Amino acid sequence: MSRRPPLGNNYMRIFLIFVGIVALFGVQTALTKSLPGGLYLNLSLVVLIFLLVLFGLEQAWFCWLLSGFLADLFSFKLFGFYTILFCALLLLVYWLLSNVLTNRSLYSFLLIAAIVTIIYDGAIWLVFGLPADNLLSNEIKRLIANWLATIAAFYVVSWMSYRLKPVFLIKR
Repeated sequence: MSRRPPLGNNYMRIFLIFVGIVALFGVQTALTKSLPGGLYLNLSLVVLIFLLVLFGLEQAWFCWLLSGFLADLFSFKLFGFYTILFCALLLLVYWLLSNVLTNRSLYSFLLIAAIVTIIYDGAIWLVFGLPADNLLSNEIKRLIANWLATIAAFYVVSWMSYRLKPVFLIKR
């Protein structure tokens, strides 16, 4: 028979996740749009990928859903689009992590960040139209910015957690 944690701890955890996601979204909207050189860092996607690895699908879905909802609230575009997009990206990243890229290396996270960035931007372009200027150079800048953030997040998470540590099988 398993013992359930007190209900108050769950509410506190949900509240802390809510505050963290709102703070992440605040940093995303306030600071990352003013990066030099036209870099546009999509910090929320990078952080959400690592939250999925650290917490698992059962707990990360709330973070992804809340991020999509906040993006919908602050967007003057089709309401619900970002929520649906973030949920679809969550399922894609979960499938990639569990079936295709199972080794949790830096290269796997860089590939996932590139796939998520391209699909995220492609879905926005498909629904709302292509931007008028420098499509390819802007996408390359987004990929580079997200890759740099992914590298930094990977090393921070691997320093703080054992979930990304390599496991070596030793033959005895």
